[in-house]
Amino acid sequence: MDAQAIRAGLRQARAEARITFLTPSFLATVISPIVMVLAVNYFVDGVEFDAAIHDAAAFSIAGLIGAVGAIAAFNVMSEMQTERTAGTLLRLRMLPYGTSSWVIGKLVDSFIYLIFTGGLTVVAAMLVIPGLRPDSVSTFILAIGLLIASFIVFFPFGVIVGALVRSTWGFIVSMGIFMVLYAGSGTVIPLSLYPEWLQWVVGVMPIYWTAHLGRWVFLPSEAGVGELAGSFNPGIGVIVLAVWAIVGFALVPRVLRSGMSRETMGSLMASRERVATKGYA
Repeated sequence: MDAQAIRAGLRQARAEARITFLTPSFLATVISPIVMVLAVNYFVDGVEFDAAIHDAAAFSIAGLIGAVGAIAAFNVMSEMQTERTAGTLLRLRMLPYGTSSWVIGKLVDSFIYLIFTGGLTVVAAMLVIPGLRPDSVSTFILAIGLLIASFIVFFPFGVIVGALVRSTWGFIVSMGIFMVLYAGSGTVIPLSLYPEWLQWVVGVMPIYWTAHLGRWVFLPSEAGVGELAGSFNPGIGVIVLAVWAIVGFALVPRVLRSGMSRETMGSLMASRERVATKGYA
């Protein structure tokens, strides 16, 4: 990859990071993970999943922490929708290394966003639920590694969905599907409580395995009774996530090229016409 594209991507990431951290939207960035932890703790605290799972709130929040990379992917998808309507994606086609530098910028900016929000989520969880506090340095290192792995797995799918979804209604449907998958893929509720056929459907999803690894990092081994095989299987989780990451990064160039080729002056004007007449793209 050309050094000019890398430099342009890093400049873009710096500009987007300034928007994230130096504008009023920063308040939402700080509050959102804290609200999520408090909400899950409020609704799940005291619920009995299984006799071996002594703290339902710890079980649920550990799973959400593991799958937090999916939020960064959703953020990328949302930004692509905004940039398409603003004409940013069209302008990328006219610039040397435009698409390459954009991908680098999004990668770096999304990684910074994830580390910040994921770190806040972990800190909030440890303050609210003492059972999630790391008991060793190795646990803390594993938690950081999990955040990075979660980002690597989900980032390409955020780009892919963002390139394929080209309308407001499509984005709303995608957002609904994301929320169902994020909350329902064994992140909050033990998979052992699902119907058997649904367990195996969810068991191939990357969100489940990142949540699985999150619980493996933060919870005692007996909490694994709520997992797909009745115990924690980090080796299988790493393999499944590696396959998803390889598939995602293999698809990104082709899908992104196809999506960018459809960014034309005509499509931009049609999008803005829909905004002017209907109020949405």
